[in-house]
Amino acid sequence: MPKNPYPYHYELNGFFNSAEQVDISDGTKHRGSSGVIFRFRQTVARDEVADAQSLGQAWQVFGAWSFNADDSQPFQHFVEAGVTRVGPFGRPQDSVSLKASYLRLSEKQYDYENQQRLDVTGRDQHLSRGESRVELNMHWQATRYLAFEPSVQYIFNPSNFYNPAAEVSGNGTVLGLQVVYDFGSQIGL
Repeated sequence: MPKNPYPYHYELNGFFNSAEQVDISDGTKHRGSSGVIFRFRQTVARDEVADAQSLGQAWQVFGAWSFNADDSQPFQHFVEAGVTRVGPFGRPQDSVSLKASYLRLSEKQYDYENQQRLDVTGRDQHLSRGESRVELNMHWQATRYLAFEPSVQYIFNPSNFYNPAAEVSGNGTVLGLQVVYDFGSQIGL
């Protein structure tokens, strides 16, 4: 059977967590939390390549959507979409991606963060329930086992989820670099 020239991956998952959940707004407890997650990646165009094991140079679109059915969870839903250039500069193991995403806080998390901020600062700052970001990132395979993944993103209406009592952060740019070393492959695992 010939290999699909336009590889793809589609995934739909439902989940249920039976652990005890604590409602952030009033401290009540209940069992169970559920939701759904959908992800996809689809190759939409590619150059002809002689090596059947390599995608070569190609364009892919990707996206994700998740929804939390439990209103005591911090996030209500998340969505992202983007495009990837596989094999830029003639290097099939590298990629460059541009994506946009949106994260919506649950109403209870929104109220909790606003109340924490009000208690500490005495000012009602009304954080936005929606956080958006645009990101440009790259995977550069430097050697067989070593890769670098630089990224730059701009965040709109950032959430102070990890420090809800802090002042509301302004929009801003985040620069990042991840170094990936595949030690397992190097030792033969």
